[in-house]
Amino acid sequence: MTLTARRPALDLDTVAAYIERCQTSDGGFFFARVPPGGAADTYHALAGLRLLGREPARAGAASRWLREAAGALLPGHPTTVFHLAQAGIALGMPRRTLRRWAAPLSSWHNDRGGFGSWREMYVEVPPELEATYHAVVTQLDLDLEVDQEKVIRFLLAFQNPDGGFGAAGRSTIASTYYAVATLARLGLESSHIGKAADWLSGRRDDSMVSYLEQLHWLVVGLLAAGRPVPESERAAGFVLACWRPSGGFARAVTGIPTLEHTHYALRILRATGVIPCQQGDAGP
Repeated sequence: MTLTARRPALDLDTVAAYIERCQTSDGGFFFARVPPGGAADTYHALAGLRLLGREPARAGAASRWLREAAGALLPGHPTTVFHLAQAGIALGMPRRTLRRWAAPLSSWHNDRGGFGSWREMYVEVPPELEATYHAVVTQLDLDLEVDQEKVIRFLLAFQNPDGGFGAAGRSTIASTYYAVATLARLGLESSHIGKAADWLSGRRDDSMVSYLEQLHWLVVGLLAAGRPVPESERAAGFVLACWRPSGGFARAVTGIPTLEHTHYALRILRATGVIPCQQGDAGP
């Protein structure tokens, strides 16, 4: 984790203005600021504003875009459903509408009790437990039925002797985060989460934490496990070094800002006490 010795003065109004500027003419959000908006960026933008205690200036346009996007993108992958449903929750859309969007999630059940693919995953594709996290969180947030025992068995099958989670005996921060976050949402209290938290705690000084999304998985994963953020000043220093004059946050100390990494940065800064908690701002 690259660190900075001095913290720049964070201006939350500038961060909020960056997010607002990324709303496109069609009502969605895209970090490149040209239509069409995207489901992932719209979710990250609305989640970031929520962390700041702000409402989107063009909320009506965002709601209209979301309904149109749902018609075009659904039924879709659990991650797409998650992005659309969470954006709808942030905008206060009717739960019956969001439950209808999430209804096809059951078709993504795999033969081991989780969701999506888990075999022969390559490094270029999302972690093998990401789809399960997104499906389960969506179902829980919308009060839909979840077969908790099957999901827990599926996840625990990926826990390795070192305590972390990952396929083929190789633990990764991403897979461990998604496993811990899902198990915590399911209310599991066991030594499995404690061992995973111990593994995460040991990662803060190695090469697995080189980018902002990796630090996000580490910090939020530990919080989900009920552990404090280790060396919070150090973590906050890295995040603030990723802040750009435009108001957004980049993946590392060099690079362009994105809505995804701005959302992750705000979650870490809230967890480390740099920005205050806002009522009702907790979320995935």
